[in-house]
Amino acid sequence: MRSETGAIDVYPEYTGTGLVAILHDTLPDSLTADPRAVFAHVARRFADLYRVRWLPPLGFQNTYAHRGDAVDRKPLPSSYAERPWRAKVRI
Repeated sequence: MRSETGAIDVYPEYTGTGLVAILHDTLPDSLTADPRAVFAHVARRFADLYRVRWLPPLGFQNTYAHRGDAVDRKPLPSSYAERPWRAKVRI
């Protein structure tokens, strides 16, 4: 949402997206197994780098990030057109 000044008031983002796509950080498996530890890391780094405050999680998650070994076992579709649910989506 934008305020009257044009500044962003609230922008929802997944913690994993903040970690991987924006910060380009990696964490050891021992930390990535704990959502609270990942959130604390992302919140701290965004505050330090961008002066942005992360609000508590909303309670849902995405699963776009996959472990390399899982991808090796079952390859993901390489293009949007190959995704089986595409025919069911209407915009």
